[in-house]
Amino acid sequence: MADSVKEKSLASRILMITILTAALLTGGLVAFMTFFMNTLTDSILIYMMQTAAKTAAQDLEGNLHLLADRFFLIRDNPVLARPDASAPEKQAVLDRITSGIEFVWLGLYRTDGLLEAGDEECPADISGREVFRMVRDTGSLFIEDTYVAALVPQIVMGIPVTGETGSGAAYYLVGSYRYNILGDVLGNINIGSGGSAFIINQNGKFMAHKNLNKVLEQETVRAGTNSDVVLLMEQGQTGAAKIRGPGGTVFMSYAPIRGTRWSLGIEAPRTDFTGPLREAVLISVLILVFGLLVFAAVYSMLFKRLLIDPLWMITGTALKLSKGEFETSELGGIRNRNDEIGRLSRTFITMSDTIRNVIGNIRGLTNSALAGFMEERADLSAYHGDYNLILSGINATLDVICSHFNAMPNALAFFDGSRKMIYFNRAMGDILVRHSLPEENADLISLFLDSKAAEELFSPAGENGAATNAGVSLSRNGEEYNYALTFRRISGGPCREDGPVEPGPVCVMMIISDVTQLTQARLEAEAASSAKTNFLANMSHEMRTPLNAIIGMTALAKASNELERKDYCLDRIGTASTQLLGVINDVLDMSKIEANKLELTTGEFNFEKSVRMVENIMSIRADEKKQFFEVRVDDKIPSLLIGDEQHVVQVITNLLSNAMKFTPEGGSIGLVAFPVKEENGICTIQVEVADTGIGISPEQQARLFSSFQQADSKISRRFGGAGLGLAISKRLVEMMGGSIWVKSKPGEGAVFAFTFQAKRVEESAGEENQDTTELEGCFKGRCVLLAEDVEINREIVISLLEDTGLEIDCAENGIEALEKFRANPDRYDLIFMDIHMPEMDGYETTRRIRAFERESSMRAVGAGGAGPKKPVPIVAMTANVFRQDVEKCLEAGMNDHIGKPIDFNDVIARLRKYLPENKDSL
Repeated sequence: MADSVKEKSLASRILMITILTAALLTGGLVAFMTFFMNTLTDSILIYMMQTAAKTAAQDLEGNLHLLADRFFLIRDNPVLARPDASAPEKQAVLDRITSGIEFVWLGLYRTDGLLEAGDEECPADISGREVFRMVRDTGSLFIEDTYVAALVPQIVMGIPVTGETGSGAAYYLVGSYRYNILGDVLGNINIGSGGSAFIINQNGKFMAHKNLNKVLEQETVRAGTNSDVVLLMEQGQTGAAKIRGPGGTVFMSYAPIRGTRWSLGIEAPRTDFTGPLREAVLISVLILVFGLLVFAAVYSMLFKRLLIDPLWMITGTALKLSKGEFETSELGGIRNRNDEIGRLSRTFITMSDTIRNVIGNIRGLTNSALAGFMEERADLSAYHGDYNLILSGINATLDVICSHFNAMPNALAFFDGSRKMIYFNRAMGDILVRHSLPEENADLISLFLDSKAAEELFSPAGENGAATNAGVSLSRNGEEYNYALTFRRISGGPCREDGPVEPGPVCVMMIISDVTQLTQARLEAEAASSAKTNFLANMSHEMRTPLNAIIGMTALAKASNELERKDYCLDRIGTASTQLLGVINDVLDMSKIEANKLELTTGEFNFEKSVRMVENIMSIRADEKKQFFEVRVDDKIPSLLIGDEQHVVQVITNLLSNAMKFTPEGGSIGLVAFPVKEENGICTIQVEVADTGIGISPEQQARLFSSFQQADSKISRRFGGAGLGLAISKRLVEMMGGSIWVKSKPGEGAVFAFTFQAKRVEESAGEENQDTTELEGCFKGRCVLLAEDVEINREIVISLLEDTGLEIDCAENGIEALEKFRANPDRYDLIFMDIHMPEMDGYETTRRIRAFERESSMRAVGAGGAGPKKPVPIVAMTANVFRQDVEKCLEAGMNDHIGKPIDFNDVIARLRKYLPENKDSL
């Protein structure tokens, strides 16, 4: 009874769902059809109306062109333009030509607008008419807007009649056609009962309309029509639009009538076209709804008898199968049906019979995999149907698991309770082959794990999940391999969560990770750390040594009263300061190299002069060590090059310094420079520095150009040096498009060579001589403001510029410098600006000075002055020498930059750049 109630309820539910579905489908179909028909109707109507508007406009253009052609024909009669022809003669010509042509009136008018010849309908004076004015101004044919006379609209047009001399218009031929040439075209447009066609001018006034009163009363189209569409018509555009108004949707199309100032428009209400379509759609929908309801009723009754009842039987049997009961007797009544339900029941019975076998085989594969036998697979040849599919899926799953194991970078292996390896992946196989280990050896585990740990893992009483780690080193062909091992027991022990059970077969998993590279990386990192430590120790020695000399010689100079002794101390202090500055510059250059911020500065220079300058400096050191020093520069090298002179000199100096440092007294050092090749004006020059020093081994050469390293750690203790010069030289040479290398053997000296690229400069015939003007008094009459907070720095600048004749005012901070400049801005010709100052830094001080200059210039211009004054040059004088520091100074408003320690030549160069003449000579 309960089953019949359920069946009845299910059938009612299916019927309700069928009806609801039919209703939804019908509603959706109605909505879709309505939307589709509306969209299609709108698209077709817009296209048809736009085509009709274009066609009607072309018809009107043709009619008007015929009228224009008649005017041109009449105008070309020579009698009309002849000045000696009388008015009757001209009238006779007009009467003869216009006979048979439907003119309302046609007249020949003088240039003052008065009638010369014409019929009785012609106006006597047209000087006030627009047609007269436009024909006179344009000198061509003009069609006037529709003209209403005696409640009859007319089309008036005119054309100038050129005199015989061709110097200008002698008369104006003006006439009027009947309005029906416009009305006939509009009347022939089939636009429905509620539609209309019309013509408007550029001001929106009706020139022609289906309703003649609109033309007679000179109405405008703006009333009741979309203003945007009217604006497009007035502009002579072509198009169509759908306009929604209070009376419903109206379609409107428009097109210009070329040769006139008119546009033709067609408007029609949408209801004229969509009414019949709506009735057809409504009837179709009603028929469709009725058909769907009938279908739903028949479908629900057949559905219950053929499908619902058999499904109840099948689902009842499926419920038993889900509980592990394989009884299928309930399906006996429908198993003989010759349809899908019968086939389903027979398949269901067959499935229930084979599930027992499926469960047994799956259990067997699972137990094998749990025991570590990953190569076990089910035999599919004895099975068919769903069982074959299930087992093939399990086989594929095991294949995927094994493929993942083989794709692992770590070695993986499983061992059984007898410690025999029963499975291994590809990485483990590589290790076995690499070290010639037999995979079938039962004692293989003893190579990786001590006996006590192995006993705990493989004991039958051991715990599942127990793990241990180990490490091992194996050799092959003299090469050491390091491995990290992890062992974990995955099956075989009692399960503590579910209580004691019978233990299964023991299986232990082993994972091996190759840590050879990690070990090597750790050793290299330790070596790098040691190199950094040695570098810091060397750097401390290299900085403290000249600093100790500076401090010691300063103390000796203070304690001595002898001028000769003081001069000696000052000379040593200068040498030590230069050495200390060189070490600091090397460190800064290496910092910029590692941060990728080292940049080249190209300019024009004389390569041989640069080399000779280095020769003069290094000769002093060579003489001190009694070394033979020779420099040879090939005369084939161009005299002038464009490149980075400073860094070329730096590399040469580094190589010569190393050569002299590592060459004993009495040895020899030689420098040779020669061209290698030249392509497209780019010269490749090679420089070689050879010495007879201690030489370098191949192992030492491998580390020679590395940062923070020397060929031998003993070198820094014996010869000194920070180990940066060659690393910096290598990077500089590579940036200049060259390379650097060394050839050497221990005890046989060394040859360092490098190449660089520079652009050839063609020598000018009259090269200007260098400025040799004496500095004494060269800037007399000029005044400089020095903004510097450190007293000793102010004293240095004042002392350096003492002989130049400059007046120097000092400011100890930014605020004081700003106040002095504001108090007397005309006094200062240049400002030296420090960056790091108390109260206000150099950046902010510069910004405020520039702001004050702009305000002063604006006030001067407003007061009728001579114009803005040229801004005072501001030169940064700071220890911030990186590129970004220079850019920051320029962004703040400064003109130039001088780095500390201050070079006297740099200061003089800036003064000559910004103060080219003495004030006294102005």
